[in-house]
Parts: sequence; structure tokens; C-alpha cells
Amino acid sequence: MLRRTLYMALIMLVAALPCSTSAGQGSILPLPVSARPQGGGQKGAGWQGQGSMPVTFVHAEGQFKSLMAQRGWRFLHSVPIAPGNTRTVHAWRRGNQEMTLMLWRIDIGKTGYSWGVSSTKKQ
Repeated sequence: MLRRTLYMALIMLVAALPCSTSAGQGSILPLPVSARPQGGGQKGAGWQGQGSMPVTFVHAEGQFKSLMAQRGWRFLHSVPIAPGNTRTVHAWRRGNQEMTLMLWRIDIGKTGYSWGVSSTKKQ
């Protein structure tokens, strides 16, 4: 119970942090101010963008969750893919688009991210 309360308090604190979008990626993925984009791939060819953030894994996760919710993305689920929750995949949906975001701990105060968007529209 206390752990959940602390987690919710952290999310609310992160929601109050200033955020912006990165040029070139902002129309699809809103990036927190601390995000440092490092390029991306071609649409449909794996991850569309990647980068790092000079913040802890928990802080980066909170920033993305808050910002995505503010921009109308509905959180679907997250899946830890490494021991100790040091690498996690998150999924969101907005309209007919699905966003996949992977976060991983690079170091104590540095987190990496990769993201991609796909359409759920039937062709």
C-alpha cells in the first residue's frame, strides 16, 4: 500500500515537470525536456526513434507516462523484459495508432529509449 502511494506521488510529481516536444519527432511522440534524440530509422523498419535521458529509469518512465497521457495516449500495458525492471516495454493507443516505447537503464542517472508507432487500421 505504501509502495503504491509513493509511486502515485512520484507520477504526480513528474506530471508537474516541464516537457516539450522534439523537432521532427514531436508530431508523433512527445518527448520530455530531458530527452536527447539520437536519430531514428525509417517508418516500418524497426524503431522509429531512439535516444537517451540524463535521468534515472524511474524518472524517465514517469516523464513518458505523464506526457503521453497529457497528449491523449491511453496506456495499455507494460512488460518488464530484464531482471529488476531495468528494461521495460510500454504500449499506448490513440485512435488507430499504437505506440511502443522501450526504456532501459544505461547507468544510475541515464536511461535509454526507443519508440515506434504502428497503425491498427485494416488495409
